[in-house]
Amino acid sequence: MSQRAPLVREQLDELGRHEAGAERVLAEAEGLPLSERLALVHGDLHVRQSSSRPIYRWTRYSGLRDRVVAISLCAALAGHARA
Repeated sequence: MSQRAPLVREQLDELGRHEAGAERVLAEAEGLPLSERLALVHGDLHVRQSSSRPIYRWTRYSGLRDRVVAISLCAALAGHARA
C-alpha cells in the first residue's frame, strides 16, 4: 500500500477531488505491511451460489486494502467518464 496510496492520490488530484475520508483511508493504508497474498481476482469477492459463505478469506488488513482498491477503481472510472 505504500506504493498504491500515492498513486490513488494522483488519480484523485487529476479529478480535482480531495475528500477527507479518502485521505484518512490512504494515510492509514500507507503503514500496512506487504500483503501475504500474491493476487486478489474479481471472482474471489463473489458469493458461491450453493453456499452463503464468501469465497474470499478475510485477512487482518484486507478490509482496508479493499477500500484503497475501491477508491482507486472509482477514481479510474470517474476519469474515464470525464474523457
